[in-house]
Amino acid sequence: MPEPLNLIDKAIEQSRTYRETFNTTVNGITEPLTPEAIRDTLYLRVRESLNRGCREAVKLLPKGNKRSIAYSILMTALYDIFHYHKTEALMTHYNNLLDKMVGTH
Repeated sequence: MPEPLNLIDKAIEQSRTYRETFNTTVNGITEPLTPEAIRDTLYLRVRESLNRGCREAVKLLPKGNKRSIAYSILMTALYDIFHYHKTEALMTHYNNLLDKMVGTH
């Protein structure tokens, strides 16, 4: 039996790696001037990191036809983890959902 992939943790790990790389390299992005623009830019960068992490985690699935389903579940899971923190109940819920829709992940 193959080792489970644990896609949610892989997506979080990939998002964190991308975010740290993005923050430590010089990308030529100037910071916005107003506080509202700073918050909007930060939120968009976090969303971009979550998106990148989900895309990289989904590539680990062997079946290509299950990737779109897994991607949408992972994005919802990461948004909820971002908003409500990583709790055991939340992780159990989304892992069960991934098991049901994608199969053993």
